[in-house]
Amino acid sequence: MTAIDVAAIAPAKPQRVGLDLTEAEEEGHYQVVTPEGAVKRHRRASDFTGLLDDNWALRRYEDRMLACGVARRRDLIALAKAHKPDGDDDDKKAYHEIILPQARSAAETDLKANIGTALHRNTVDVDKGASLVALDQEWRTHLEAYRDTMAKLPFRVVERFIEQTVILDGHRIAGTIDRVLEVTQACTVTFPNGRRLELQVGDLIVGDIKTGRWFTPLKWMIQCAVYAHHTATWHKDKNHPQGGTRGPAIGVRADVALVIHLQAGDPTAPCELHWLDLEAGYDAFLTALEISGHRSAAKKATALYTDHLPSALHAQGIAWARERLATVVAQPGGQEALAAAWPLGDGVAAEVPGDVSPELLVEVLEALRGVEEAVNVRRAPQPGTPAQVDLRTSVRDWLIERIRIVASTGEWALADLGARWPSTVPQPLPAELAQYQIEDLAVCLDRVEAAHQIPLGATRPGLETPTNNRRNGQTT
Repeated sequence: MTAIDVAAIAPAKPQRVGLDLTEAEEEGHYQVVTPEGAVKRHRRASDFTGLLDDNWALRRYEDRMLACGVARRRDLIALAKAHKPDGDDDDKKAYHEIILPQARSAAETDLKANIGTALHRNTVDVDKGASLVALDQEWRTHLEAYRDTMAKLPFRVVERFIEQTVILDGHRIAGTIDRVLEVTQACTVTFPNGRRLELQVGDLIVGDIKTGRWFTPLKWMIQCAVYAHHTATWHKDKNHPQGGTRGPAIGVRADVALVIHLQAGDPTAPCELHWLDLEAGYDAFLTALEISGHRSAAKKATALYTDHLPSALHAQGIAWARERLATVVAQPGGQEALAAAWPLGDGVAAEVPGDVSPELLVEVLEALRGVEEAVNVRRAPQPGTPAQVDLRTSVRDWLIERIRIVASTGEWALADLGARWPSTVPQPLPAELAQYQIEDLAVCLDRVEAAHQIPLGATRPGLETPTNNRRNGQTT
């Protein structure tokens, strides 16, 4: 692993604090403070739960309800006929903002979801000791089942942690734990996969309340595994300049959780309890995280085809290598050093052929760099027109800014950058970077940014096609 001296490579910029929490939450993110004291947007744990789940049955149900909703509204049928689904932006907007939402509303697809939200809120009152008489009569059956079930369990609800926001710093994820349960009587949990867990008095476990119709254990396992592996708590405070304060982790067990399942809208459905194996859940979360990273990396894994820019750069590289080779051979001890390091056959008669591949040319340039250092010879300037040299300088600044962003993301991202740092790139960065060094470092940063879900930043200098938002690749 290479230790990254960020201060030397990319001096830190002032951090923004006190950002608009409401804006971030409306976009589906949590806005919390990192261990380094910076306010950062964190993704929700639920963002990862659907990446592995089979939603076939759910999608078919939603399709049926959508068709049902359109059939109930003659005005929606008329609107659908009047707008083309693959038409201009106004047509598409009519479908997405008027026809489809109103069709779902007509089919009452949100009815049970709204009931579930209300029921979920009522369970908080129950756990805080509120009388059921004061709660909605319509949900009384569900709430009585919840109250009676919880009273029989060998656990108690830790009231101060009800609806507690937690943070998983390494991946910049946050979420809200419904309940933290304290074990009041030792018990054993046995899973069909053969795992057997012993719960001791005083242990704390994650408790999650579900009010949906569907039994989706994979989603639940991933979500609860993220909660159980949290590294800090978050206590929102609108009067605080940073929107809230961090607190220590709760200390729940990371291997097991309990789901309390209330099926909203079906008063005859029992209150079901499901143990979750969080070891399997965390493995699934890591797989989901990898899938998310691949999706981000795919945006940077393509480039527009061009047949002239690479050959021009390649010819410049060959000329540069030949010039450096001649300088090295003329130095005392240079020929002997080449004989040991030369990648193209016999180093005693070293030469750079005109048909050398780009991959071998990189090896040649790297070998020359090592020999130049060994015989203490000054490297020949990299060829290029003044415009190309200016472009390389701009690209160097662009790379430095990306390093700064990685460092501001947190110590995990910075450590990952150190582990992946290319051996061809020295620290601190030299004033002039060779083309192969630029490409090596750019690929390294691509991988780190994808692994840690760092958003796309500025376009790479020189890529001026308006529709090309990739950081790397070539464009005509």
